[in-house]
Amino acid sequence: MAIVWTTTAGSLGTIEERVAYTRTLTATGATAFTVHAGSLPSGLYVTLNGVLKGTPSEVAQNTKSTFVIRATDGTASADRTFSLTVQGPDAPSFTTPAGTIISLTDGEFIDTTIVATDSDEIVKEVESFGGEAMMTDSNIQTGSDRVAQVYKQLGQPFDAVINLQGDMPFITPRQIGTSIIPLNFGYDVGTLIYKMDEAEQHNPNSVKAIASVHPTTEIGQCHWFLRAPLSYGYHHAGIYAFKPEVLKKLARLEQTEYEQIEKLEQLRFLENKFRIGAKLCEAIKGEINTYEDLEMAKAEPEKKDD
Repeated sequence: MAIVWTTTAGSLGTIEERVAYTRTLTATGATAFTVHAGSLPSGLYVTLNGVLKGTPSEVAQNTKSTFVIRATDGTASADRTFSLTVQGPDAPSFTTPAGTIISLTDGEFIDTTIVATDSDEIVKEVESFGGEAMMTDSNIQTGSDRVAQVYKQLGQPFDAVINLQGDMPFITPRQIGTSIIPLNFGYDVGTLIYKMDEAEQHNPNSVKAIASVHPTTEIGQCHWFLRAPLSYGYHHAGIYAFKPEVLKKLARLEQTEYEQIEKLEQLRFLENKFRIGAKLCEAIKGEINTYEDLEMAKAEPEKKDD
């Protein structure tokens, strides 16, 4: 008896990376299906009864796979060629008209710099060198929530609000300004990432980011953050840029399970479907996570923005 394919040859369409996929292939009289030539997208396989399934692996860009499936009854067989495209991360695109948005060379775009704290001692120290500090509630758990309270107290309109955590004394004004760039690519939150060295990969105090970074813009979406050892991904810098309306929404959300486990507020953002965009930058040295880091920072000469 002849094997007759009933699934149309050619493209099976486009599917998303890291999203479970199932498609049944059919051929009259067939009792088994196998891959005869070509290769399936990584992460997919075909069962003996003709079900194409699995979870496509992450790809750097849209990737098309062409393959031949053989349908057989043990005696007769018939081959059919198919293709399937796995969709990679979308290249970011500007929603703002072309032109100069802002100068990121010297930090002059920053209108107001305020230290948000719950410590009287810190307020006095900041005011001693002419800085501005504001007291916040002592029960606030995260820097972003503390910044949100200060923004509410100010009652002034700003184009963006940046939460720079106090453990990065050597970050430059240029890098601070760079954190807002992902907002212009449609992301809800902007941040910075950079390549890790081997020591950072295994350091539990180093926060790692799993992100898809576009090779041209060096901007991409952050998928997850963690502290556990990780041999790939990026180091995440403790800085967040918000549009004010997004900051207010995030501050109203309850802490999530993974946020509490990892002590990482950005997981609350992701768990509530807010998109975090990261700009790849040069490594920021001198981040303070331990007492030993603090002693090394004290010995570090003051750095200037280049």
